[in-house]
Amino acid sequence: MSTTKHLTLDFETYYDSEYSLSKMPNFEYITDPRFHIHGFAAKWEDEPAFWTGPEDIAPFLSSLRGKDITVVMHNAYFDAMICKHHFGYTPSRIVDTMGMANALVKPYTGNASLNSVAEFYKIGAKIQGALVNTKGHLELPKPVMDRLIKYAKHDVWLTWEIFKRMDQDFPEKEYEVLDAHVQMYLKDLVTINPRTISKVRKELEQARREKEAKLRTILRVPGFQLEDLRNKALLAQYITQLGGVVPTKISPTTGKSTFAFAKTDLDFLMLRARSEKLKDLVDGRILAASTSAYAKLERLELMYDRMKYAHPLLNYSRAKTGRATGGDKINFQALPKDPISFRNIFEAPEGHKLLIGDASQIEARVLAWIAEQNDVLEIFRAYDNDEGPDVYVAMADKIGTKDRNLGKAVVLGCGFGMQVKKFILTSQIKAEDPQSVDTDQLAKAWTGWRMANKNITAFWSDLQWAFESAYDRDDEVELGRLRIRPTEKHPGIAIQLPSGRDIIYSNVRREGDALLYQAQSRVWHGLLTENVVQAIARDVVFEQLLQDKELKQYLWLMVHDEGDYCVPDSDVDRLQGVLDGALRTPPVWADGLPTAGKTSVSQVLVKE
Repeated sequence: MSTTKHLTLDFETYYDSEYSLSKMPNFEYITDPRFHIHGFAAKWEDEPAFWTGPEDIAPFLSSLRGKDITVVMHNAYFDAMICKHHFGYTPSRIVDTMGMANALVKPYTGNASLNSVAEFYKIGAKIQGALVNTKGHLELPKPVMDRLIKYAKHDVWLTWEIFKRMDQDFPEKEYEVLDAHVQMYLKDLVTINPRTISKVRKELEQARREKEAKLRTILRVPGFQLEDLRNKALLAQYITQLGGVVPTKISPTTGKSTFAFAKTDLDFLMLRARSEKLKDLVDGRILAASTSAYAKLERLELMYDRMKYAHPLLNYSRAKTGRATGGDKINFQALPKDPISFRNIFEAPEGHKLLIGDASQIEARVLAWIAEQNDVLEIFRAYDNDEGPDVYVAMADKIGTKDRNLGKAVVLGCGFGMQVKKFILTSQIKAEDPQSVDTDQLAKAWTGWRMANKNITAFWSDLQWAFESAYDRDDEVELGRLRIRPTEKHPGIAIQLPSGRDIIYSNVRREGDALLYQAQSRVWHGLLTENVVQAIARDVVFEQLLQDKELKQYLWLMVHDEGDYCVPDSDVDRLQGVLDGALRTPPVWADGLPTAGKTSVSQVLVKE
């Protein structure tokens, strides 16, 4: 726990049947005209909790400005945005106990709610039923208000108590990362261009019209509309008509055979490799079934109307690897790739530029480093010093081809133990011209990669062995830079990363020949390797992006291996040099890991 003074804070606000956080994105709820604050409860560390009514909120928050205070909140994206948007106060440091719980508690409980976390630590539980009589009422009778105040005070007490428990296991350096996630959501840095939103919407509609017209000709159905492909029976009929085999799968819900028409179903996507006509049909189905791009445009328009600036909500450590997930039903980490102009919706305001840093091939570098595949590390070092080809060209040469794209395919596709059939299918799916892919060449490339990277393939089995040994022996196992150990909540297993952070697998158990975790997820070497590599890459990149204190204040968005900053024109060149240096400097715990990155400057967010 830091030595600064801590204030725990929790707002209580109006809600009704239609207007609630359960039905609306966070930013939409907070900026809605119906938004109304009943008050907030707060407490200074272990002192008694107190209540502040609406008329006293502004003076109280104003008194905090400039003071060395860390504000603790459960779901800080909500409470801190209220402070910022309605009162102009942004805490200098923020601790979100829900984010901490994502990392430390949710792997066991599947839930990071305040009540769930408090019960996990056997602290107590929330007061039940206190909000029922507040629903739909702006003004609360005294008995209802008294009960609400008691409820809120109890909540901040619970929040402070769970913070003290989690602080014992939360890595100190992660507080900076946690704070950065919430601060990005609060900053007025990057603007939204409504004209570009209109342009993107027109491009989406044009693409749909063109695909619809093409399929109308291919299928010879004069009245065909793209929406027809949402009808699974009709889609199956069209697949058969074009000479394809209708893909099926076993439904995990019913246990019965059903159509496999999702955009993640490999057999469905493989139809794209069968013929150009089937490729158009599959692409048309994906277009027809996808409404996410339109929904994101609508929410961005609303964000522009309400706030002008883009506020990316990234849920800290929501994924097992410690990566964030997107929130507010926009997910800035997964902006549509088509049309290419979608990212151009986000602009630096006048007098500023977007400085974009991309950690080059970070996962491939981390994999070679953690597996001690030293010849590959030397390839990266030579390339970084302009003394050799990039790793994709070098890999192509090692597997006996001059095709850089094939070298890239095996580097990206083989590192996590993918089997040859899936590698071939995935490579075909990703190809611009699936019909031209040479499957025999792909199979040879897959074999060549495994022969050329024996330390990596050995690491897969060693990691599986270490994980199973830690479980079977109920004891810690050391594997190079990793420590695999049973957790206090055994049968859980934690993989301690070089950074000191853990990946937690709960409810590990044997069922027959399989080792499972959580509900029914199978533990296997590809999953473990992918988790470890992505988690270490996350730690490396986050430490690099937050390395410079001046640059950190301009950080607007972090997306896996990319950091986006909005910097003043007068400082662009200097800060680009700072970012270049940061991306070339590995953390102290990652000695020997070659890191590098590309930086660029733009007025709009561009697609690399």
